[in-house]
Amino acid sequence: MGGAGAKRRKWGLAAGLAVLAFLAVLPLWRRPAAEEPPEPLPDFHRFAPAGMPLDQGLVLVVVLAMDCHNCIDTARLVGTLDAVAHGLRVFFILYGEPGELDVFWAEVGTEIPYCLASAHDYAELAGENPPAIYLLENGVTREVIPGNSFNLIVLLEKLQMRQYSP
Repeated sequence: MGGAGAKRRKWGLAAGLAVLAFLAVLPLWRRPAAEEPPEPLPDFHRFAPAGMPLDQGLVLVVVLAMDCHNCIDTARLVGTLDAVAHGLRVFFILYGEPGELDVFWAEVGTEIPYCLASAHDYAELAGENPPAIYLLENGVTREVIPGNSFNLIVLLEKLQMRQYSP
């Protein structure tokens, strides 16, 4: 019988050490990952054309590739927006060749103030799922809307509820 008690104490000691080791490692294992700082928001001043500052009032900046079907569909949708009635200005940042402009505007059905972006600028602004839409208020990015989730009705509702000030 003495052997059984010693055996239990030995197993109890081993189990206790295992639990202590587990408890010592647990805080390290569950340590939250350090948060990465958010990516800086783009500076749109370099794209502003003369006579249309992007740092005054509400501006919807839409980043599009002229040969992208999703981008063309978004441009058509934005083109139907009565921006002036909502205290909003619209500006396109386009990627493509200058020779594509006439075809692009014909497909979109309207012309909107724009500038042409380099491939680098377009990739930086549009990300992996073009198009990208930025709502600026007095030059500050208030909302970034991926093109695949852009909903004109939701934007208009936010504007009507004065979630953004015109």
